[in-house]
Amino acid sequence: RRVGAMLVDISLRLQKNQKSNEVSRQLRGFFNSLQPEVPESKAALFRRVLADLQTVSFQKPPRTNSARFLFKDNRGNKVRWVEPGDYSGLIAVSPFISSETVSRLSSGIRDSDQFYLVTMPATAYKIQDLPKIHNHCFTFAPGEVYTEDSGDINMGLHAKMYLGLRADGTGTDVFLGSANCTTNGLSGLNTEAMMRFECPKSNFRDFLANFFFQDMKKEIAHEWLRKFKILTAQELNAAKEEAAKEQVLSDARAALAAGQFRLRIQGKRASLRFLRPASFSLAPGVRVKVAPWGCPHSKELTACIKPDGAAYQSAAGFNSDFVHVEVSFKGLKHEFMAVARSNINKKTRGTVPVVVEN
Repeated sequence: RRVGAMLVDISLRLQKNQKSNEVSRQLRGFFNSLQPEVPESKAALFRRVLADLQTVSFQKPPRTNSARFLFKDNRGNKVRWVEPGDYSGLIAVSPFISSETVSRLSSGIRDSDQFYLVTMPATAYKIQDLPKIHNHCFTFAPGEVYTEDSGDINMGLHAKMYLGLRADGTGTDVFLGSANCTTNGLSGLNTEAMMRFECPKSNFRDFLANFFFQDMKKEIAHEWLRKFKILTAQELNAAKEEAAKEQVLSDARAALAAGQFRLRIQGKRASLRFLRPASFSLAPGVRVKVAPWGCPHSKELTACIKPDGAAYQSAAGFNSDFVHVEVSFKGLKHEFMAVARSNINKKTRGTVPVVVEN
């Protein structure tokens, strides 16, 4: 990734008999923290990965004073990676935000006028009640972007990045990784991993010039950004309504994931049942469609027993199969794959397809 005029290379080098350094030891600590959640079927592979990590070395990017690998998991080791009190200025780039976290970061730095935010149009409404920061808040909206492989595409925001201008004047801290600008992402119980680079002070202003402003003095934004202040009330309200519908679908998906699908095949007929958990509920208006993967109709099972079928022997010791689940609500739709307990034909046991979750 490019941060200002600096190209940040966060790659690792795997070399035989290479002595590990502090970052690679931190990386192994992250993998070790995940070990209790690794299923037995993947345990041997995971042990080989841990062994390989003994020979990983990390080369910090040029023009950085230090590099550190940071991680947290969902077992209670809460951390606060970005401490606003350490900084006189702060830049946050994140597709998902919470008003609580944005408020904490923007009010906690030494100069609240030096807080800058870029987020998705769909989540910008969450800062409506924080008018003091609106001048320097933007949505990422580049429109169609031409790519050599796919032609014109609508580019979205996926990066999570934070740059803190240190209040003691010693430099800029750059955080790159998986954590969104939300409570669970930066300080809660989400499992997250990030790199922290200590960089020159100039990188803060360089990044503003390269990503935020084509004219720093007049603060004229680059064409891929829209100022929050020009968003209309209609746009913000529409985004808020859309987010509410997305939340209903996410809740429905979580409720379905807590239950169990059972697929039984007898001859050329099949039955698909859903065993509800004790506290199962769906919001009014939510519609759910379920079908065995590769079998759009339960009576047409030939696709299920082809070599590219979805059955496999699970770690729990029973045959399983993938089912396709579609959840819809007021014009929005989520599609995902779930695993059903199944007595599917042995021909496909041991074959697992590549499944893309939408």
